[in-house]
Amino acid sequence: MNNFYQIVLNVILSPSVSWIKAKEFGYNWKNLFIFLAFPLIFLSSIAKVTSVPEESIYSIFSQNFLFIHDTITYSLALLLASYMIKLLAPKFSSSNSFNEIYSLFVISYTPFFLSTLIAAIHPSLSIITLVGLVFMVFLFWKGIGIMLETPDNRKTGFGVLCMLILFGAIVITGLFVAVIMVVISGNYDMLNM
Repeated sequence: MNNFYQIVLNVILSPSVSWIKAKEFGYNWKNLFIFLAFPLIFLSSIAKVTSVPEESIYSIFSQNFLFIHDTITYSLALLLASYMIKLLAPKFSSSNSFNEIYSLFVISYTPFFLSTLIAAIHPSLSIITLVGLVFMVFLFWKGIGIMLETPDNRKTGFGVLCMLILFGAIVITGLFVAVIMVVISGNYDMLNM
């Protein structure tokens, strides 16, 4: 288990060399979800809920609603995007191993989740989230050639497509989860602004 976190930390600190070790380690997507993705999503959701100002548009939703929504949305979006990329990978001469695709997404997404924890400390630190997002894209682009064995001439296009699919999956999953939560709660008043 310690080796698991060490490889993730090394990928963040020196991505070029460490993606090779991450590929050799051969993460199982279930273990990656349980021990890395879900704890980061959980902590990030707590941080987001505690840092939402009362005058924000989000204040019409309860903190429990936001917490559950974010946790489910990011968990499902990472799985959905990984599955969609698995289907598209052969078109870009890339590996279509679900474990490797999910590992690439989760390890790349780690700086963003960590940056949301830091940004929750004070509103003036919110720029750190943008830095985490840019670093996430950089890590993903560095890892796509190693983890998925994408040829150099297709790496940029496939990387951009993967990011668009991931962000689209987050939006679509977020809307889907929100609608389900509103219907289950029966509290339609939150939709009237």
